[in-house]
Amino acid sequence: MNDEFVDSIITNLKIISMLQINERLCIRSGHLQIDKDSNIQFIKRWLNRDSRNIMMSFIKDLIKNISVLLERYSNNKKESINESEKIWILTRVNAEMDPVLTGFGNLKTTYSFDPITIVFIENVVIKIKELSNNIKELINHGNGIGNGIPVTIINSSKSK
Repeated sequence: MNDEFVDSIITNLKIISMLQINERLCIRSGHLQIDKDSNIQFIKRWLNRDSRNIMMSFIKDLIKNISVLLERYSNNKKESINESEKIWILTRVNAEMDPVLTGFGNLKTTYSFDPITIVFIENVVIKIKELSNNIKELINHGNGIGNGIPVTIINSSKSK
């Protein structure tokens, strides 16, 4: 698992967590960006061919990438990194899971007129919570990773 893959996941989660009400997500050069609320927002989005469908597809891929990361670290296959680095990576990703829920809540408010987008966001929130719980379980108990060390201890030991 390369650093770029993990950094991309974390960056995109951080971007989503920064969303405010009436801001939208857009994709530029393969990365999420925040489209700030303005009087010409709809014109910019039309010119750039931004759409909810593109945003939803990107978010589906992000969720899939988090699942891939979790799956690779949860099975017994030997990765090219050691156990403590796996813990650190999983802890970094998991640290972004709660803040991202606020961003999705704001996005849900922004699209309150669109039931399809609302249901999509609700499903994403459920998946994010499940992935977060799975990461915590893996760090605390699973397959030798973390050796039962609570996530909070791992977080504090890495920040020193």
